[in-house]
Amino acid sequence: MTTLHPGMTIRFVIVMTLLAIIGCASREVSPEPSVGAAWRDHAVSTTAAKAPTATQDQSPPASQQNRENSAPAASTSAAIGFVNGIEVPRHRVLNLLLKSRGPRVFEQVAMLAVVERLANDRGLTVSESDVNTEYDITLRTLTDPLAGMGHDAFDATKARELLNAILARRDVSHEEFMLGVRRNAILRRIVEADLEVTEAQLRAAYRHRHGSRVQVRHIQLATPAEVARIKKALAQGQNFAMLAQQYSANSASAARGGLLEPFSLDDPDVPAAMRTAAAALDDSTPSDAVRVGEWYHLLRLERHVPPDQVPFAEVRPDLEREIRRREADPKIRALYQELFEKADIDIADPILRESFGEAFPGHR
Repeated sequence: MTTLHPGMTIRFVIVMTLLAIIGCASREVSPEPSVGAAWRDHAVSTTAAKAPTATQDQSPPASQQNRENSAPAASTSAAIGFVNGIEVPRHRVLNLLLKSRGPRVFEQVAMLAVVERLANDRGLTVSESDVNTEYDITLRTLTDPLAGMGHDAFDATKARELLNAILARRDVSHEEFMLGVRRNAILRRIVEADLEVTEAQLRAAYRHRHGSRVQVRHIQLATPAEVARIKKALAQGQNFAMLAQQYSANSASAARGGLLEPFSLDDPDVPAAMRTAAAALDDSTPSDAVRVGEWYHLLRLERHVPPDQVPFAEVRPDLEREIRRREADPKIRALYQELFEKADIDIADPILRESFGEAFPGHR
């Protein structure tokens, strides 16, 4: 799993570590509909396609062999369809689906029921607006894995297109994906009900958002080879912002020529490696490649930003929402893991029971 700075890791893991519902090789339980590897795979292929001398990633997609249980269950013996007049037995299709997709889908449906019951027992309600907000968080993070650093509007249409491309690549329906989004919205409501935000946290967040800051441009790249190509282009005098627009894998900042929102050099929401690199920048020389998780970033200093005069009371509600959301993210993951491990799961279907046991061998 990719390791980022805790302030944004979990948020990008919420989308980075909602395709755990899609399934990952480790069969690791995850509280988010998780898109890290899939998002990066998509970005690698698209940025490689437009790089001046890059070659397409020709690695074949991972194949998965599904063993078929040929013994039909009594209730599934009817034909599911016909091809050229030949009957296609229902049990052959369903058994394959139970073996390949069954464990993940069962996990999502079953654990959604668990968290709904927990919220109901605590007298908490989750509205469609809450679900939509959780979906927007996911879309923002899909478009920008550094979303925790900024608060700008994002291109929701482009984010939905990216999500649909990832889901299509993983052969997962939007309805299945939304199970994880809904579950996360409920978990967030449960976790935030117990969170308390201190005055010290609020004052620190105010200083980070409205005190002295730096603003940088960045180019986000997937491989060392891409870094070398862009550094060569920069050395030849090509414009940093134009290169960011053309080649950065971060579609949100690429549209702004790689420009990030100003940030404080002690803001914990910003990865430490980026803060360190930004602090060392001068007005003309781009940074060396900065590694954050799976990604490489080239930075260039844009300006130093003095403290603004925004009154603390005016932004206090927004700061509190940001803190609560940030503090909730790791607690959502921990609560989901706890609920899953403690769940008494009794699967009646023998094929699903076997495949679920293979997918989650540690579950009792």
